[in-house]
Amino acid sequence: MAINVAGASRRLVERTPFRHYDPIILVAAAVAGLSLAAASYSTLPGDLAITRFMDRFDHPWLEFMMRAASWPVHKKRFLFVFIPVLALIFYRHRSHAVSLAMVAVAGVYLLPIIKELIGRVRPASTSPLQDGFPSGHCFLAVLLFGSLFYMADRLIGPRPRLVVLFRWAMVLAILAVGVSRVYLGHHWTSDVIGGYLWGLLFLMIAFRFANTFNSHFAKPDTAGRSERELSS
Repeated sequence: MAINVAGASRRLVERTPFRHYDPIILVAAAVAGLSLAAASYSTLPGDLAITRFMDRFDHPWLEFMMRAASWPVHKKRFLFVFIPVLALIFYRHRSHAVSLAMVAVAGVYLLPIIKELIGRVRPASTSPLQDGFPSGHCFLAVLLFGSLFYMADRLIGPRPRLVVLFRWAMVLAILAVGVSRVYLGHHWTSDVIGGYLWGLLFLMIAFRFANTFNSHFAKPDTAGRSERELSS
């Protein structure tokens, strides 16, 4: 008997107590709660245990792979990777690219302020003078790979299997950055989760703005073409 996965997922979502809330509000609440906890405690449950577990896998080749995972989202190299992605999105969906660029610029300038306000010390293996929460690498990873995840069907076209594979690759890339930050001793696991949540919040705001702009200000023929692209 065939199982309607989409219908089952929709019914599951409809039964959740948060179904009437805006997803951005829910993510913002999670961001606020975790940020407050990080500002109040030097570590959260699980931070020390996960870091000690990572320390057991001390191999040169593994360290090389972890550094490679973090390489594209280092703040000194991020623009060289992010600008081609923006150009690709701009070619197909200008409003999404513009809003994403605005949010990325805002995030890059606001993140150091957020780090300083929270003032959480990194693990002892790095300089205690550098604030650790949230992880900037994970924040940028969500902006970079998350935007490609979101736009995958519009960039790749009507090839559902390829879209699914591409999206899985983006998810793995985001997770690899987080694992690398903990393995290399630069962040606690809660710093990584904080970076993910802050990045997700900024990404959701960017695409909400773009979708709202398109629905209110896009020309009729452009809106019709966008709908046809999404339905194809």
